[in-house]
Amino acid sequence: GDTTGLMPGMFAACVIPIGQKEVLAIPASAVLKIGQLEYLHIRSDEGKVVRIMIKTVPLAGTADMLEVISGAKPGMKYLEVAP
Repeated sequence: GDTTGLMPGMFAACVIPIGQKEVLAIPASAVLKIGQLEYLHIRSDEGKVVRIMIKTVPLAGTADMLEVISGAKPGMKYLEVAP
């Protein structure tokens, strides 16, 4: 192949997607962090704002989104900016 511009000792970092999965993702601005604990403010069926504990990890390929790995479910209505 074309090796124009390549020199001995050069290296590259790359991401190789190996598949896709559906995840629950939320903006980082919606998460309230207190110490190591993470909270999400949701709207209950009664219309009240309730704080729930969640666990997140950074969402690959984004700078400002988090993947929720526990504590929240798809379809929950949440505040987009933590109070």
